Amino acid sequence: MKTTNCPDQTIRTEYWSYEELSKLNPISINRNTDLRVERVFKRMKDGWLPTHSIFIVGHATKAFDSYKKNDMFVLDGNTRLHVFKFAPQLIPKGLLTVNIINIDNWEQAQDIYYSIDNLAAAETNNEKITGIFEYLGYVPVTKVFKNGKIKRAIDFASKYDIDSNGLRVNDYTLALKVIYYFDILKFLDISRVTESKVYSPGLLSCLIIIGKKYGINHERYALLCKNLKNGFSTYHDENEVDGVFYVYEFLYSAYHKDWTSYGVYDFKNSPALVRTLYSLDMFMKNINIEKSKKFMVSDNTVPKKLESLFKDFLKKEDLAA
Repeated sequence: MKTTNCPDQTIRTEYWSYEELSKLNPISINRNTDLRVERVFKRMKDGWLPTHSIFIVGHATKAFDSYKKNDMFVLDGNTRLHVFKFAPQLIPKGLLTVNIINIDNWEQAQDIYYSIDNLAAAETNNEKITGIFEYLGYVPVTKVFKNGKIKRAIDFASKYDIDSNGLRVNDYTLALKVIYYFDILKFLDISRVTESKVYSPGLLSCLIIIGKKYGINHERYALLCKNLKNGFSTYHDENEVDGVFYVYEFLYSAYHKDWTSYGVYDFKNSPALVRTLYSLDMFMKNINIEKSKKFMVSDNTVPKKLESLFKDFLKKEDLAA
């Protein structure tokens, strides 16, 4: 056994059988391996490489987070272990090289995991989000959430959000943002609103913001999600429409070409996004929108009124109300 001493940690190399290694679970924030297993399988079946037999395991030297002292978990190689389960013919012959890192706190465990599964190792923010859901014990139901494709929406929603301590949510790590909005994200996933014809990252960000403002238990929030998913209208006559209908019939039509792009940039460059927030807010207030309000879709600029609405939507005093 070889041992390398590093500041605050020890790394040692051991040689295990596949059966020994397969008994360990992945680190609790491990990304959804289903997203990568097919391409890793294709790469591995082309022929064995020495790197296929090298794994990294964490060893908890103290109790932290969900781990007890002396618990062990796989930091690198989880997708390969997944492949071995359904393709045992690819299991390397002989013993596997296992590099074991002593870890005594959760922050260190996360830092080490993300340093291994970085972009060069094909780790993406989407995959990180699937790992965060795994850590939170949540199994998503819709494709968007299963694939973790919600970072743009979360980043935009947090742009002017302030938590109960007056801290900008925009400065949080990705994991903390997901945790901060978790109840809302779960509600939106279960509502299947991402399967709507008018779905976009911008729309999802507006729904997160609305959910934060009014709460997921507000009677009109579930109705909002239901109507958006199915294209329903609660009110529509020759003069007025409800906010959901306005999004479907006016905004989606007017901005259809760039609909999925809005929400990527600053809100000043996202007129459809800000108008969508306005429309959904009007729906929550049960106030219809006059069809004659042509300013809503007249150009690609954001009216000062709507710019102020976005910036002030989630003020601290509103969260405390």
